[in-house]
Amino acid sequence: MTRLLHRPYERLDADAVAPIINQAFSIDRNAKKRSRVRGALEVYWRTCLDSAYAQVAVCDSRVVVSTTAQD
Repeated sequence: MTRLLHRPYERLDADAVAPIINQAFSIDRNAKKRSRVRGALEVYWRTCLDSAYAQVAVCDSRVVVSTTAQD
């Protein structure tokens, strides 16, 4: 049985989280150049994810999208 775990976000998760953020907010649709997409994602990481409260879901050692809430 696959187990879904939640843990604090770490900066090393940025590359795994980038496609999830892009899919959710369609950043690549608004920023056509790849460098601008990356820049917009970095702003998001620094302002929203680099906090004490950000969590990622991990399944089979991979960061994944989770709709499971954790208290």
